[in-house]
Amino acid sequence: MKIGTLTLLTPIRIPINKPPRKTRAGWKCVCECGKHLDVQTVLLHDNISCGAAKHLRSWRGGDRNSGPYHTIYARWLLMLKRCEDPNYFAYQNYGARGIKVCKEWHDYQNFKKWYLEQGFQAPDDSRTTDRIDVNGNYCPENCRLATALEQGQNRRNNHKVLYNNSLMSPREIYNLNISTHRNLPSYNTFRQRIYKGEDPEHALRAPRQPRTFYLFGKKYRSSEAAQEFGISRAAIDNWHNNGLSDSETEKKISSIR
Repeated sequence: MKIGTLTLLTPIRIPINKPPRKTRAGWKCVCECGKHLDVQTVLLHDNISCGAAKHLRSWRGGDRNSGPYHTIYARWLLMLKRCEDPNYFAYQNYGARGIKVCKEWHDYQNFKKWYLEQGFQAPDDSRTTDRIDVNGNYCPENCRLATALEQGQNRRNNHKVLYNNSLMSPREIYNLNISTHRNLPSYNTFRQRIYKGEDPEHALRAPRQPRTFYLFGKKYRSSEAAQEFGISRAAIDNWHNNGLSDSETEKKISSIR
């Protein structure tokens, strides 16, 4: 049997601590380059090579299984799987798009060193690896540690508009103004206005207009319609946001009642 560049020869038991009191299932293998090595079964995947196996084998304990830096190890392993394992669910968004992990970061020790140089405080630091250029590779020059909010502003599908001579996402614009302006609309209202093509300045300061509907010959606000027809206000607002006309909304209400 062949997995990656390794040919599996004989099943064996591999010691996982010193002295060898515990063992794990593994295989004697030979690589395409001619090297012979022992590899744990749990480490075998479609892109395994003798170099990767040697490194993983050396990390049987420590960061791989537990400890304050286990988070870094887990992120390193998932980064490799995203870029190099076609069977991994996220491969289509990374490796299939040509995104690679640099040679330096194939060595876990180098990746861990970079993480700690960024000020990572294990195990409570929630920042994760973020590629500055979303179409670029995983390498020190193109990566940073970022919060979930910061990463949310750096997505391929993020909607950005010109504001103060810079391209910014709706969240960035809203956060920039939230401490200096009173009576701002809610963020969701502001974002919907931006998506409809409104100017950011107008979207920030325009008074919030109550939503009105003409249903069954009578004018309602969304809260009034919800109370009248026994339907949640969120459902009525969602129909409105999805572009349903008043007559279509009437049909929706009639089908539910």
